[in-house]
Amino acid sequence: MIESLPSDGLAIFNLDSKPCWGLYQKTAISKIGYSRVENPNDLSPDLLAEVTTSTATNSEFNLKIKGDPLGSKETIQNLILNLPAEHNVSNALAAISAALFLGVDQDSIRWALKEVKTPEHRLQIIHSPDGTIIIDDAHSGNSEGTRAALNLVSKFPNKPKIIVTPGLVELGRKQFEENKKFGEEIAKNFDYAVIVNKTNRRALLDGLLSGGWLFLAHTLVEHLGFGPKQLENYNVPEDIDERVFVSDHLDQATKFIIPNLVRSGCLILFENDLPDIYV
Repeated sequence: MIESLPSDGLAIFNLDSKPCWGLYQKTAISKIGYSRVENPNDLSPDLLAEVTTSTATNSEFNLKIKGDPLGSKETIQNLILNLPAEHNVSNALAAISAALFLGVDQDSIRWALKEVKTPEHRLQIIHSPDGTIIIDDAHSGNSEGTRAALNLVSKFPNKPKIIVTPGLVELGRKQFEENKKFGEEIAKNFDYAVIVNKTNRRALLDGLLSGGWLFLAHTLVEHLGFGPKQLENYNVPEDIDERVFVSDHLDQATKFIIPNLVRSGCLILFENDLPDIYV
């Protein structure tokens, strides 16, 4: 795509993403590199966002403009992005880069950032009358997206916190490892986990186990393959509270598992929603 650009074209790169670093350096036509970090990989970003405040609903940041190819060198103060999660500032920087290059004025950019709406199923926050919060992140399916979702969850005091997820797919050889890490992060941030589908079930459970969650014996045997000797070395308290639930389909989870976990003022995160091919 970059190679197909004309000589007077423009390429815009996220310098917070390692795969973009090499592409940025190879590109000979006009280019803009943006970042939330000063000098990523010793590269000097054309647009630098300094995030001053990040809440559950928005982020405030100052924008430093280096100059060419944007034609000016200045700082724009106190921009407010009306989207949750700090990673959305990076998405905004891509749009701001194009807007500045095309001559859009600062007031219009400031207005657009305040007026932007959360896309459906992308960290979409839904408030219920009883104080329950649902975070619908069903269309997020990568490691960076899950980190952003967990960071957002940490900003809410709601209890209990429940995650409903099938994990991550299309990660090649790293899929088990990445989903195990995801399970470990779930153990730190949630009170209950509902694991949907079988694709990543074992990896997620393995991560929860590594993260310190205690499982009922039948979960260890049926889903983690524990044998008699392993059970002997694993002390399962008799009064253990069941915190993890498995379901073959999301529909089954929403009808029979989640209603029994929901309490007034709880938080439910729906993280990723795989098509039936991954069941």
